[in-house]
Amino acid sequence: MNLRLKEARQQKGLSQSELADLAHVSRQAYSLYERDLRRPNWETMIVLAKALDVSVDYLLGLTEDPFPAVRLDAREREIVRTYHMLDERGKDMIDITLKEQSRYASLPEKEAP
Repeated sequence: MNLRLKEARQQKGLSQSELADLAHVSRQAYSLYERDLRRPNWETMIVLAKALDVSVDYLLGLTEDPFPAVRLDAREREIVRTYHMLDERGKDMIDITLKEQSRYASLPEKEAP
């Protein structure tokens, strides 16, 4: 857990002090977590995971996927269901459309067609 905690903190660009403040623990206590000399309690673990945008399961080494499950609204779930029902040609068409749309979305407003 200590290595994942440190790696996730660095990926977020946070110092130990900043993350300790977010988790409402001292910097010294947080430092002990990263050195594997102390374990955070469940409440602190949840706060750390939320602050780092990773799952508690990832921090505990129960999964290799650092990102929590994505929550979809009803419309998004229907889109995913429909996508899964398409044949490969249909999926390819959707993929191309999404790539084009994301390309336009990343352009400054005055450059977008």
